[in-house]
Amino acid sequence: MAFGRGFSADVACLLSEDEYYYSYINLGDYTASEKRIQQIKARVIGNQGKAKKYIEDFTLVKLSIYGDVIGIIGKLKGLAEAEVAIKALILGETHKHAYAKMEACRRKNDLETSSVKR
Repeated sequence: MAFGRGFSADVACLLSEDEYYYSYINLGDYTASEKRIQQIKARVIGNQGKAKKYIEDFTLVKLSIYGDVIGIIGKLKGLAEAEVAIKALILGETHKHAYAKMEACRRKNDLETSSVKR
């Protein structure tokens, strides 16, 4: 399924490992307008791919923007963080605010993880 959604074979094969998961966001769930879907995809990709790269680098996930779907492959923690940023961009928030939400999600996850270890 991941290969058919625009991921390379190498990235799709990560799903054979237990700690990797696939998630997706269907842009059709947010709007029926093809023009708005194109705008959202452009926002997630960013100028010269910078937004997509920042989200991938920060969360250690791989993104694929293919058709009306944004696919995400990564570990659970990274999936949650990336989804926060992508959904903020879909809802029209600025890139700066979307990144801040993603970074706050990381801090929250780190705090929860550290309190469980005690």
